Amino acid sequence: PALAAAGNNEEIWVASGSYRPITTPLGFDVTTEIRVLGGFPNGGGDGTIASRDPNTFATTLSGDIDLDGDTTWPDTGNATHNVYSGDTSKMVGK
Repeated sequence: PALAAAGNNEEIWVASGSYRPITTPLGFDVTTEIRVLGGFPNGGGDGTIASRDPNTFATTLSGDIDLDGDTTWPDTGNATHNVYSGDTSKMVGK
């Protein structure tokens, strides 16, 4: 929902945890001009970028839609592509 609602030049801060696409085998669509930053504590911390610590608060975008633990391809229970990104999108990791 956050990816679909984000407008150009917005940031999405993602709390620690594992996330997977639920409704589509195409993965996460990050084709608008947005920045996705993981590594935040649950609840967002103090609401500032200083709360971000990817080493402590790992954030995983998983393509294992059916949660069977099998992430090999071909497995029809997995996303065919985990993340789609556009030329101006930015995924910020560690």
